[in-house]
Amino acid sequence: MKIKGEVASRTRIDLVNGIASELDIPTQGIGKGSSVHTDFIKNVSRALKLEVSGTSKVSEHLEAILTHFGLGIEPADVSNGSTITQRAFRKILRSLTRQDFAFILNYADHPVSASYNDDISVSYGFNENVTGRVPLIESGPGSKVLYYATSKAKSHSPKTFFATATVKEITGPVNGEYVATLSDYMEFQEPVPVAEVDIPKWNRQHAIVEITPTTYNSILSGGAQQMKTDSNEPMKKLLDETGLSELFLRNILDSLEDESPQVVLTGPPGTGKTHIAKALAKHLVSGQEPVEGSGLVKVVQFHPTYGYEEFVEGLRPVTNSSGHVEFQNVPGVILQMARLIEEDGLRRVLIIDEMNRANLPRVFGELMFLLEYRNESVSLALSPSFRLPSKLFIIGTLNTADRSVQALDLALRRRFDFFEIGPSSEIIRTHYKKSGNRNELKEALIQGFEKLNQDIETAVGDRHLQIGHSYFLRKTMDRAALIKIWQQQLEPLLEEYFFDNPSIAKGFVFGDYWPA
Repeated sequence: MKIKGEVASRTRIDLVNGIASELDIPTQGIGKGSSVHTDFIKNVSRALKLEVSGTSKVSEHLEAILTHFGLGIEPADVSNGSTITQRAFRKILRSLTRQDFAFILNYADHPVSASYNDDISVSYGFNENVTGRVPLIESGPGSKVLYYATSKAKSHSPKTFFATATVKEITGPVNGEYVATLSDYMEFQEPVPVAEVDIPKWNRQHAIVEITPTTYNSILSGGAQQMKTDSNEPMKKLLDETGLSELFLRNILDSLEDESPQVVLTGPPGTGKTHIAKALAKHLVSGQEPVEGSGLVKVVQFHPTYGYEEFVEGLRPVTNSSGHVEFQNVPGVILQMARLIEEDGLRRVLIIDEMNRANLPRVFGELMFLLEYRNESVSLALSPSFRLPSKLFIIGTLNTADRSVQALDLALRRRFDFFEIGPSSEIIRTHYKKSGNRNELKEALIQGFEKLNQDIETAVGDRHLQIGHSYFLRKTMDRAALIKIWQQQLEPLLEEYFFDNPSIAKGFVFGDYWPA
């Protein structure tokens, strides 16, 4: 396998030419590092059909352009009040192409503040002396990264690309130090050796290197090559139903195929956890008898009064053949599914929705042991020698906005693999690209969605209370529909989040995110 790639050359002229190409307007003959005339910015405004009242100020034209894309002008976007910076051109180019910038991060030589093996969210530390930091800071949130392990790497194979992630935010500098917080971190099943990647002009000693999106996708495909070779119709259907990446879905499926086939999907409200769980369940039992009516997939919702008797087994009043009531041992959902598997040998999936709402140690009982040791058997409260079948898959969903999650997480961490389903702008974009769906607000819908979640995280100091993308998925999205969603769903949710401090909730105003 040989992967071809290129380092991205993002001088000001490159960015300007990229914008001109996207809008089909004349390019401007400027030298590298030179300023761009106001005429070019006016051409951008005209191409976007914007109204800028006869001003010659470049900042006013830029503000109109960025507002068109749902962005706001910042001091770093204009230099000396007359020259647009590369940071602003990057914003425009990204908005036009809807394509993220991509980088290689040198993992071994610079500090990180989280374990790559255990944490859902990780961070990457770098300082003002690090080569390549400026393009990464300019590109900011949404940038895609590949982790490169140098020969100094200890926890990963040296001289390989071993993982990918998305930049969530970059903070700093504080005493010259920056921190890039990253989400969607995912390790490759098979690291990609540097020897298999040909990127001319790439200096492997540099800490941060910008690469083209094509290069990023090529290396990413190389890391997922083993996964993609057996891609089939069920997987294509799963990709279409969930909107998630194949790499992420394959990691969940691989976890379900190991010796402890149970996972938990976590995330804020409205990220589609239950929908994804159902899609995964259908995928796991595909190719067997028809799912509908066959009992191959079962959904239960936990609640505070849900108990061991309903889940495992328990004595319940039953009318006998004589018409008298007697107590009999009635199997719960787990025993029922286990016995069906013994009878026909078919795979079955149990989906536990809102699993953190029940008292899990009481509900699971002896199953807490069996979840960890599927090949062993235990005596239940009323039945001897029960073993949890390897063909019984368990997918739980867990709302991280619930304050009971922390204790739950500690109780189940060893027995379940956790996968975070976060708010996704890409899922919204993909939804409205499908035939029959229409987004009249265009990219402004996405920009408002992202800004709302940034403000919520800032106010709360916790990403787990963000707003999920499912709220914004409709057949037709226009301003009237969005206002209705805000008034009937999002506003009440924000009031619940800030129940103890209503003044914060009132600070969230629809027009701040989706101006008229």
